[in-house]
Amino acid sequence: MSNLKRSDETMLQILQALDGKADISQRDLARELKISLGATNFCINALIEKGFVKLDRFYKSSNKAGYLYVLTPEGIQARLNLTREFIQHKRAEYARLEQEIAELQGTLEAEAKK
Repeated sequence: MSNLKRSDETMLQILQALDGKADISQRDLARELKISLGATNFCINALIEKGFVKLDRFYKSSNKAGYLYVLTPEGIQARLNLTREFIQHKRAEYARLEQEIAELQGTLEAEAKK
């Protein structure tokens, strides 16, 4: 059974969102992912510290303080690994739900026969 933490899921969401949207602002990213701006900032800084994301200036931006968030090769690999973990976690969760539904269905059918 996978042990995917909420922080890992948030990191995965950020890595996925940054892939192809390098010039997205932290505020827009937070809004898109429905997480706080502080949590977004914390996660991006952690990803930068781990070497998964590189921060570059966005020189062609009208906003001279603009930045680009670029996934490094390590960041791409981390995104792939987290995606695999997420899928494994969701499959295990799905199996548990299927079992619970089958048990409830059996209980319901047994009660209906009474």
